[in-house]
Amino acid sequence: MKRWERWVLGAGLVAALALLTMLTMLATRANREVHTTAVVNSGTATSGVTVQGEGTVKVVPDTTVVTLGVNVRATTVEAARSRAAQDMQQLLQALKAKGVDTEKDVKTVSLYLNPEYTRGPNGGAPDGYRLTELLQVTVRNTTDAGPVIDAAVKAVGDDATLQGISFTSSKIEQLRSQARELAMQDALQRAQTLARAGGITLGKPVNVVESGGTTPIPYLNAEKAAPAATISTPPGELEVKIDVTVTYSVG
Repeated sequence: MKRWERWVLGAGLVAALALLTMLTMLATRANREVHTTAVVNSGTATSGVTVQGEGTVKVVPDTTVVTLGVNVRATTVEAARSRAAQDMQQLLQALKAKGVDTEKDVKTVSLYLNPEYTRGPNGGAPDGYRLTELLQVTVRNTTDAGPVIDAAVKAVGDDATLQGISFTSSKIEQLRSQARELAMQDALQRAQTLARAGGITLGKPVNVVESGGTTPIPYLNAEKAAPAATISTPPGELEVKIDVTVTYSVG
């Protein structure tokens, strides 16, 4: 083969390879464009504008929830049961005398009876039994909580145990509804701001997820109550917070 023929053949191969490369790039770009268009127009729950909104309502609590009861130690199970039953009867009478509805606003939340041991070189042997019974008492007026606790502790004496108190509101569901409305308004404002900045038309919500709830106000957590003490129970402020995650469709 002559030199000029080899040159023509080589140039032809180079041109063919260049054309093939160009066609491959165009086909790849076309496939990418088709794929992107399919995602944007998919209409799935993930397409659109997703924002988070927060709504918070604060209120002074009007209800106190007290966890208290009796904590008794005796040498036999029967003695522990008998003494605890007597203490509990006196405690309930004290609650009722302070205006607590013992049928509606008092319930047992725990009851434990455990042996206690003396450790020695030959192992342990039970030398007593401890019975603990706890009640959850709802006091419908927060200003009555201190006097109610004082009366209950005084009635039981050294066998009294006070585990803690917390505060809530009798209008808790109404407060949650208000917090939800505020959260949705907050989410809409955020979405509208993003839509304007992005030059898109905001549609209706297509997905809403709620989280959050009431932030409790714990006040006291004590293993043993002090019978001679006068307990003060300032309720503070109750916060009801709702968070929402909202996805809006776009035009």
